[in-house]
Amino acid sequence: MAHRARRTAVHRLCTALCFVNWQATLVVFILPFLAFRLVAMAGNWVQHTFICPEQPGNDYRNSITCINVKFNHKCWNDGYHISHHINPTLHWTEHPKYFREHLAKFAENRSVVFAGLNFLDIFVMLMKDDYEKMASHYVNVGDVFKSDEEVIAHLRSRVVPIPFAVPTGNVAYAV
Repeated sequence: MAHRARRTAVHRLCTALCFVNWQATLVVFILPFLAFRLVAMAGNWVQHTFICPEQPGNDYRNSITCINVKFNHKCWNDGYHISHHINPTLHWTEHPKYFREHLAKFAENRSVVFAGLNFLDIFVMLMKDDYEKMASHYVNVGDVFKSDEEVIAHLRSRVVPIPFAVPTGNVAYAV
């Protein structure tokens, strides 16, 4: 409830400020808010785009990791998203170490790992259907793939729609 009250207060503040100076309110508050929301949603979508349809609950197979990218230095190693799923309480400085110490698990699960790309780079490549460029940045942990074509096939296999069972009966949903 506190979140809803805070959101309502921000909406009221922006509305009131629009009566004072709508141009400044738009530039200072509204446009940055919308831009941040879009970028954050695109990043979150990319973090969870390459889900294995056979094992969507497997943490090594339901998100990605981005290494060797400036984004990690600026955003508390957010690129190490697989280890975040495995252990959400892991301190941000420990994610690279976790990745190095568990390379065999990453290879065994054919985890999606990119080097030199951040989430927004991957978002643009997905929108352009540029799997060749993604394959050139793919980290072939454990050398499980023999060619870029195999990597591309693997990446494409992870972006297919995943069917889910619709609950039947008397089910209560939280809103």
